[in-house]
Amino acid sequence: MVNIQDEKETTEEEHPFQDYRFLNYRLNQLELNLRKGIEKIETDNQTYNTQLMQTLQQLQTGQSKTYEAMAQIKQRQDNLEEKMACVESLKKNSIKHDERIKNVNDNTNHRIDVIQKILFIVASTAIGAAVTAIFSVVVKVL
Repeated sequence: MVNIQDEKETTEEEHPFQDYRFLNYRLNQLELNLRKGIEKIETDNQTYNTQLMQTLQQLQTGQSKTYEAMAQIKQRQDNLEEKMACVESLKKNSIKHDERIKNVNDNTNHRIDVIQKILFIVASTAIGAAVTAIFSVVVKVL
């Protein structure tokens, strides 16, 4: 009986040692799996951060282009407003000049009419004098 008890004691002693090795092996596997998982999470996180930074850079580039386009449009709008003010002043000046030209044309037309009348009277008188001179020369010759 003593031998049976010794065998049981030695078997029980060997099992705990084997259990510890198995537990140690499993813990090492779990630790390796945890490390791989953490590395994968870190890699995924780095990839995500890289993609996020690229997206933010693209957004910032787009926003910069938008602000630049808005500044150009604002500048064009300011230029158009200045040009519209110039056009309005030119319209006012054009109306004033048109009135002055109309007045000058009216005065010129009136003067031309007067000159035409004077020339008509002078021409009529000259023709009448010429006809009278011709008759007088014809009468004297006959």
